[in-house]
Amino acid sequence: MTLLLEAAKRLEETVHGSGCEDGVATLKRNPDAPRCQFERGAMIEASFGGKTAQVVTESPVQTSTRVSSLFGSDLPSPELRTAALAIVNVVAGFLCIGRRFHACDPDCHGPCLEELREESGARRIFTPVNVPVLSQELAPLITENASDAGILVVTGEGLIREENSELREQAADRGILLLGPSTEGVASLLALPHWCPYGR
Repeated sequence: MTLLLEAAKRLEETVHGSGCEDGVATLKRNPDAPRCQFERGAMIEASFGGKTAQVVTESPVQTSTRVSSLFGSDLPSPELRTAALAIVNVVAGFLCIGRRFHACDPDCHGPCLEELREESGARRIFTPVNVPVLSQELAPLITENASDAGILVVTGEGLIREENSELREQAADRGILLLGPSTEGVASLLALPHWCPYGR
């Protein structure tokens, strides 16, 4: 089971019988919103119950759908996984399960990167999808082999592209760190380490 499917199942268990599952989440592009320096793609903003949350993706989707539409689905396409990640994020925000669902102010990019460098220490880093800022700024620590890594760093796009249980398996013998506001809902629901110190 992928991390995203696991989080969707946990969300289903959390909201079961609450009425939230019958609520409608709306997903729209928001190209003008500030974005996390670690994420690339289209900005999708999800709205639910007066709360909003962001997801940056290379497989954008715009829709309005019941929260329950993601429950029980295998999420076979990147677009469905984008929608699921956005719904997980915004409903987790509505339920106050997580806190940082929007990118920080660009003035915070420098301190965030420096603190991430300190957090990673001397550990080699593997990212399942290319993260240009990390590839450039932390180049000596980046490895292309998960088996050589001391920590697995995963952005929202990494969650969207996962099709099997490879992330959980790769992280079994090393640490995992979910990166940026797009991953906050999954991190909070699954109690996984999350890096977004300046997110809003």
